[in-house]
Amino acid sequence: MKGLLMATCLFLSFEKVIPQSRPVRKFLTLRYLEIQKQLDVSLAHRRADIETFIHNNQNNLKTWTSNIELYLIFHVLYNSADERISEEQIFSQIDALNHHFGSPANTTDQATLEKGSHNSLIGHSEISFCLAHNGLHKLDQNGLNYIKTDRLSWPFGDQMKSSKGGGRAPIAPSYYINIWVVNMDEEISGYAQMPGGAIATDGIVIDYRFMGIGNSNCSLYNEGKTLTHLMGNYLNLYPLWGMGLCEDDWVEDTPIHNGPNYGCPILYEMSTCYREARIEMTTNFMDNTDDACMTMFTKGQINRMYASLIKGGSRHGLLNASLRYNEDGIAAEDQRVSEFENCQIIICTNPNLDKVYLQFFNLRFRQRVDLAVYDRYKQLISEKVFVIGNFDEHTLDIEMWESGLYFMQFRTESSLISTSKFVLF
Repeated sequence: MKGLLMATCLFLSFEKVIPQSRPVRKFLTLRYLEIQKQLDVSLAHRRADIETFIHNNQNNLKTWTSNIELYLIFHVLYNSADERISEEQIFSQIDALNHHFGSPANTTDQATLEKGSHNSLIGHSEISFCLAHNGLHKLDQNGLNYIKTDRLSWPFGDQMKSSKGGGRAPIAPSYYINIWVVNMDEEISGYAQMPGGAIATDGIVIDYRFMGIGNSNCSLYNEGKTLTHLMGNYLNLYPLWGMGLCEDDWVEDTPIHNGPNYGCPILYEMSTCYREARIEMTTNFMDNTDDACMTMFTKGQINRMYASLIKGGSRHGLLNASLRYNEDGIAAEDQRVSEFENCQIIICTNPNLDKVYLQFFNLRFRQRVDLAVYDRYKQLISEKVFVIGNFDEHTLDIEMWESGLYFMQFRTESSLISTSKFVLF
């Protein structure tokens, strides 16, 4: 954490001026996080646990020597031809992500850096992005999912993330980065769910006008850096002003900003969040300047993103996305796991009590088990973690589940135990 002026100190008001008569990118990740915290009182504790994990694992944030591949699934919800962005536009966006995450600012970008003041802090990551493989069901093709909708636009929230809201539920969000491309209300550019939120809403929402390179809808934001900023949020980066003006972003090598910057500042923007004024990092992807002026993550930001991906990290499941799916849409692995080969799992449904009861028999020792429940369309409905032992009984709340066929997948940290089917009437 960086030293800030205490709340009792006098702040000089260098208020950011939003340029007039020009479009301004509108990120709402922080507002989305605050709303999630209001709806789920345990989220604040989970976010605190994530920060504790990062603090306790600083020594494990090694320099990665091999490529980290993260798989993307795009849900393009469109009503008009303009909203149905092309495959080429999506591929150009992936290329942009790979450039922004995989390479420090190149020589053509150097002119936009602040006269070399932050050049030594530029980081280089081993993170790369690609479309999800075509083994996933219910996709038109490799990670591209086009859905025609009657909606003219989408409000801020989660309606696009469920079939009940007229959208599409996330597909295996523990393993894949789900991205909804929609026509947003209120000139919203996009927002991401930061780690710790509900699995049923996990992913990124972005307005179609901000997708890809060369998008003619907005020349100021047509280099794909809107999604780069949101991907930073998804991998646990705050903007440079934290949750509010002059708040900590929990990265040591970034200066804390008074607030977001806009346009392409010609002169230095000065942060008054410290006892002595410091130069702000207006070229950082986690600020809000024009795409032409955003060129870098810092080494500290990259380490913070790595912390979400290491074992025990909040996004570690993304590293297991290379698992293939069988004809039932469930990850297929060797099911002959010696320590569980005699395990019996009995599933009893009681719709009158809105419960499913699970009983485990013939276990030799207690073990953590991850449960994932999928509906008939192979979309994730629920996830839960149990510590199970012989004769243990656990329950699932099914009050919001519809009638129909469901699949349950039980797995340990490294292996699949079993896959079961059941029907709710």
